[in-house]
Amino acid sequence: VEVGEESITVASMYGGWERSADGRRMLYADAAAHRLLSDLSALVTNRHGHRIIAAGDLNILNRYGEHGSAYWAARYATVFDRAESLGLRFVGPQAPSGRQADPWPAELPHDSRDVPTYHTSRQGPAGARRQLDFVFASTTIADRVTVTALNDVDAWGPSNHCRIAIETPPDGAPLADRPAPEGTASSPPARPQLRAPGVAPLERNSRFTCPILGGQRVSPCIWAEPSVERGTSTTMSDAYCSGGWDGPGDDGWRR
Repeated sequence: VEVGEESITVASMYGGWERSADGRRMLYADAAAHRLLSDLSALVTNRHGHRIIAAGDLNILNRYGEHGSAYWAARYATVFDRAESLGLRFVGPQAPSGRQADPWPAELPHDSRDVPTYHTSRQGPAGARRQLDFVFASTTIADRVTVTALNDVDAWGPSNHCRIAIETPPDGAPLADRPAPEGTASSPPARPQLRAPGVAPLERNSRFTCPILGGQRVSPCIWAEPSVERGTSTTMSDAYCSGGWDGPGDDGWRR
């Protein structure tokens, strides 16, 4: 992606579930997360010489374990520590850039800034408790990257994972002058800075190929023109990647 006069590599991540081989049918995803970091290592020549934003559903927790498990807290921490050692800093989403769980989950550390990005079918958006989606950015650009979980009930979207807005201004542009992303308190919605020119026209119920990450079902990408209402057609010349959805909504709209 071209942002101003610099190029940023955008990577989509998904930490798939695996079953243990000991007959206990235990599910885990940290191994897949580590393989993703191994793949990203091919893009890292040194700790500070890259510009990468990597985001997605890792199916792990942020330095704590399910139901207070110290064992799983330690395993999950290795993913964040390894990313940091590669020069990929965890940049969010974290409160206040997103709604925190209410009531507060017993397993969640009292000082956590996590924001729930996933809900079960029973919980719904209002009852979401766990953050499973994370964004990492190279230390060379991390201070310019802002990440917001669009996890308010009205802004959540059609998936069981909320949308996530990732923004970065060109190098040297002030952060304070940029409006908040769509789904937060500001209005009108902001136009994110990660843009992909020349995307083909998109009709209702049509499929498309993501020009950055490729493929016809891309997670965690959601492509949309902010000024166009859902249920209409548009030319996606100013499409952007804001994260969090990989399929059609209830009205059949494909982005």
